[in-house]
Amino acid sequence: DVFVEVESMDRGGNFIGRLTTVDGNSASFMLVQAGLAKVHESAYGAPNYKQLIEAEEKCRKERIGVW
Repeated sequence: DVFVEVESMDRGGNFIGRLTTVDGNSASFMLVQAGLAKVHESAYGAPNYKQLIEAEEKCRKERIGVW
């Protein structure tokens, strides 16, 4: 199970928000940390933005997943 929090919608009609597991972990962070996702510009200002960027940079340097 997950919790979905919709914050807004972009011009294309896509939802912007958070997906959190029942134990409170950010699904986006888990995906970025595993190299399975990139940080989108809409994440700027999110509470975990710095963590997301650091995880993405680590994956990029180590050529993990999509990198």
